[in-house]
Parts: sequence; structure tokens; C-alpha cells
Amino acid sequence: MDDFVIELRARLSPAAIIIPSGASGYQERIKRWSAAAEKPAVCCPALIICIKKQNSNITKAIVVLPACTQDVATIIRLLRLYDIKEFVVRGGGHATSGSSSTDGGVCIDLSEMRDISVNPQTKIVTAQGGCLWGEVDRAAELNGLAVVGGTVNTTGVGGLTLGGGYGYLVGQHGLVIDNLLEVEMVVPDGNVVIASRDTNKALFWAVRGAGASFGVVTSFKFQAHEQKKPVWGGTLVIKEHQLDSVVAFANKFLEVGFLLNLCSPLKTSVWNRESHRNDKYIYLGVPLCVGQHMTMANVY
Repeated sequence: MDDFVIELRARLSPAAIIIPSGASGYQERIKRWSAAAEKPAVCCPALIICIKKQNSNITKAIVVLPACTQDVATIIRLLRLYDIKEFVVRGGGHATSGSSSTDGGVCIDLSEMRDISVNPQTKIVTAQGGCLWGEVDRAAELNGLAVVGGTVNTTGVGGLTLGGGYGYLVGQHGLVIDNLLEVEMVVPDGNVVIASRDTNKALFWAVRGAGASFGVVTSFKFQAHEQKKPVWGGTLVIKEHQLDSVVAFANKFLEVGFLLNLCSPLKTSVWNRESHRNDKYIYLGVPLCVGQHMTMANVY
């Protein structure tokens, strides 16, 4: 086996797992949320290392599941040592761009690093880089808290946060990065650093929306907010023959809201109407305003 893989096996923690191509479970390890984002050479929910044998077209793919931050640091150092320059990072595997997969390079997948801790006193939630937002939401909810996350709970914490992060609580508490307090990350030289408003300030600024190419973030620390009351949400589906009465009610609702100073008259006539497949349902984006907060009531 290649020297790189031998050294990788020797240096990773005992909890790390390596699965070569062709082994049981390998195909499951190369899946993504979107099939369009899958790249068969190194697409995986772990670390897949593609090594082309010298003077051969045969490609050896290895899936490695790092178990801790030091495993990630070891991988980065070995990539540098063996001059393997192309690699990507997979957090939740939700990106449809294919940015967490690579053909012919290395994919570092953090999906086995999913520890979450909640401090009810400081309202601080810490999540490892492989966590999904649904897992963070549940942990926070048990303590009467909520973290500003995405609108889909199967999205990875890492990708959404490093991209800025937009969700249901943005209007009240700002973007996800506005609530990010600190990150633990492995930088390109393989060292593990902490970045926050007080430590490594430039690096902290960089990871808060300026791009995801400054290192591998293995842990995120968020400021959570009190959320003791449950929030109801869902999609209302109506049949086409009911549309006229729904539109009439929505317009009346907006008219009354304006008279009660709950919404602006400029918003009452704004509609977004598009026919969906088979014309069985019609999408209506109805702007509703309560106080200074505006939202959209989506009707199908």
C-alpha cells in the first residue's frame, strides 16, 4: 500500500476508521444529500483519498473517518508532506454545488465529529464541525434555548455558518455569523488555533462570511437565545377551486392590518403568483406584517 496511507493509518487515533474502495459500506460512504453533487472518485461522508499509482491509471480510493480535531490536523500535515494539493471539506454534505466533493483530490469529512454541548447559564452552544442543524436545535431546545440556524434542519452547521447563515431567527437576532462567538480550526500548516473577536481577530473576520478556504473548522461556539415557547410552522395546501376565497381573505386580512397600523399599504398589493406542475396548485407569496416584522405566508 502507498506510503501515505500506511503513515495515515499509523498516525490517526484508534477511533478513526479507514474504508478502502470495494470494501463493505464504501458505496454508502460516497453519498451526498444531492446526487448532482456526488463525484465518484472521492465523494464520501468521511475522508476519501484518491491516490494514482505511479505509471498506472488505476486509482485507489480510501475513506477515512477522522474522530477528533487532532486527526484532522494529522491529515492536513500529511497532505503537505506528500504534496497532495487538492482537497475539500465535507461537513453535513448538503451543498448542491459539489463543493464538498472532488475528483482526484482529497475530501475531509467531519460527519463523525458531532458532539454538542450547551451551557444554560451563559446560553452558549458548542457544536463540532460534522453536526447537522437539527441536532443542534434539539440540544438547545432541551434547555429552553434556540440558536440562529438554517431553514432546513438537515443542513450542516459548518457550511451554513461559513457562508453567512440565514434562517428563521435572522430578523430578531441577525445572521448565523452574527451569533458566532468562536471557532476551533486547523489552519494550512496543520496547527490547531482558536479564532474569536479577541484571539486571531483577522482569521475570525475571514471565516465569518469572507470564504471557507482559511482552514478546517472543527468546532463552532454560538450565542444562543431564550426560546421557551414552541413555534408552530408548516405549509398550508389548498385546492385550486378554493383559491378565490383564500385570496379574498388574504386581501381582507391585509386591509384590516393596515387600518390597525399593523402593516404598510405598499405591501398589500404585492403578490408572487406562479403556476406549479400540472397547474393543480398555485403558489402565492402573501406579505404579512406585524409591528416592524414582515414575513411571507406561503400558500400552495
